[in-house]
Amino acid sequence: LDIEYTISCKERKSEMALLEGKTVLITNGHGLYAANIAMVCNSKGATVIATYKTASGSTNLNSELLEYARPVAIDSEADLEDKFTSELEDATIIVNNPMLIDEGQETICSTNAAQLEESLRTVRDAHMYSRKFVNHWTTLGAENDYAIVNLATLASSKKAVQSRFGQSVSMAGIIGLTKSISVDHQSNNIRCNVICLASDASSSKNYGDNVANLVAFLGSNQATPLNGQEILLR
Repeated sequence: LDIEYTISCKERKSEMALLEGKTVLITNGHGLYAANIAMVCNSKGATVIATYKTASGSTNLNSELLEYARPVAIDSEADLEDKFTSELEDATIIVNNPMLIDEGQETICSTNAAQLEESLRTVRDAHMYSRKFVNHWTTLGAENDYAIVNLATLASSKKAVQSRFGQSVSMAGIIGLTKSISVDHQSNNIRCNVICLASDASSSKNYGDNVANLVAFLGSNQATPLNGQEILLR
């Protein structure tokens, strides 16, 4: 099923208790729309955590993000293991947020191995967090409800977009990750969906709030029928 989602004014004014009692973990607090997602999820009753890499610096995190989310530095899988129990294990919703949306002019001929490796970091990070939490959640029993919301772009396996080689390869990986988790762990009450942002996705607050409201909906119990879906947000 291919879903195209447009948020109405009525949907924006959804119940404040939509995420009450849930903890949302946003990976990569420096990523696009992280602050919007933190603000909206917090306003709907969730506790919000945002991870970041120390190379980027916590002082460079958006001040709005810091108002609504607790920052946690995660630089490696070892960090994730070390801080999981004390800082992260209460999360019931994971938002895998890409570091950036490439707007460069990359083709297979102009992209070297190092540049491609950098693009694929998005997939590696999403796999790292998803694997850790799926393993944790499966030990807690299927009576609980868990959700992973991945962010990708239309430039992926969804659509060929000219000169977006690195982005297309990495985002196709995110969509594949989504499909695999949704099939393998549905019986554990773990849902996984992906939001495909338009390739010309605006960094405006309105678009960011639309992304955030959709993330909140997909993480909520209202979205339990949705699993393994690619949702295009225009």
